[in-house]
Order: sequence, then C-alpha cells, then structure tokens
Amino acid sequence: MNLLIVDDHPLFRQGLRMLLQTIDAALIVDETGDIGAALQKASAGTFQLILLDLKMPGTEGLAALGMLRNALPDVPVVVISGEYDSAMVREAIDRGAMGFIPKSLTPDRLVDALRQVLGLRVYLPDDALLVSTYRRSDCLPELTARQTEVLRLVVQGKSNKRVARDIGVSAETVKSHLAATMRALNAANRTELVYIAARRGLDLG
Repeated sequence: MNLLIVDDHPLFRQGLRMLLQTIDAALIVDETGDIGAALQKASAGTFQLILLDLKMPGTEGLAALGMLRNALPDVPVVVISGEYDSAMVREAIDRGAMGFIPKSLTPDRLVDALRQVLGLRVYLPDDALLVSTYRRSDCLPELTARQTEVLRLVVQGKSNKRVARDIGVSAETVKSHLAATMRALNAANRTELVYIAARRGLDLG
C-alpha cells in the first residue's frame, strides 16, 4: 500500500512513518507538511490512503479535507488530529473522511487504530461512537452482495455518482441500493452508515 501523511509537524510525521512501517514493513510512506504539496503529490502518485492533520497552514477547520476529497475522490482520507470533539468528528465524516484518529490515543490504542485504517476499516473515537444517533438493533440484517459493495464505497467517502461509475450502474440504482441499505441497518443518513461500519468493524477492502 502507498500511503501519504499530511501533517505540518516534522517530528510527528517522522514518528508516524516509523510506527506505520513497524506495523507493516511493506508500506510505502510519503509525507508532506503543506496542503498544496499534498495535492501535487497525491495527483501525481498512486496513494491508497491519506492520513490528514486538520491543523494545516493556509487552511481553516476542515478545508484541507474538502480540498483532498474534491481533488482525489477515489482515495480514502482519514483525519488524525490533536484536537477534536464529537461535532468535529461528525462534520469530518459528513465531508467524506473514512475515519478520525485522535493524536491523544495511548500508544497501544494508536497502533490498533492505524491497523484498522490500514485494513481499510473505519476507526472513530469511542466517545464519538457513544454520541452517534445510530439506533442499534439486536442484530445486523443481511445485506445483498451489491448493497455491501455500495456500502463499502460510500463509507470510503465516495459520492453516488462516483459509486455508480465504479460499479457500472446508474446513479439512480446506487440511490436505490443505498436507501435499502439504510433501511436494513436502521441508519438515517450516510454519516450514520459510517458510524455503523465503525461499530461493527465492516471490512471495506
């Protein structure tokens, strides 16, 4: 897997790179501390995952996330941040992030979180999951193969139009599959689907 770290703190980037390569020696990790350079690297490269710090020079709030999602709709982006609250986590998911990792995690928890996103599974902080509006049912209803495929792509932050192109169907068909998936999983919207995926450890690979 090729992975890009976008963070303006060189020591954190270096430490995160070393930790990632300890987890998986086959990882090819690139890094940058500038959102403009990140967009150039990502557009020219073949990254399968981007780890993004929200506090980037020249941007405010979740603007950097929006830039990456607009420029690279096929590449999952996971936010990794030193500051967060439940509203920030939900907004990041609303804007297409595949997960949110707090920098304040203990070393063991950070390793677990990184393993999860490297496996293309959603990671969200426990307190964010607790405040989600997901209405948990006693069991997870079975999804069809197509519904599962649509769910995986949606949770990665892809739009209905992009999902339709990826699987070779119309946007209306994707919308229909998505509506059926939301009913089956008792989710009110796309954001809740991400929370459900995080709770249940759905494999998005």
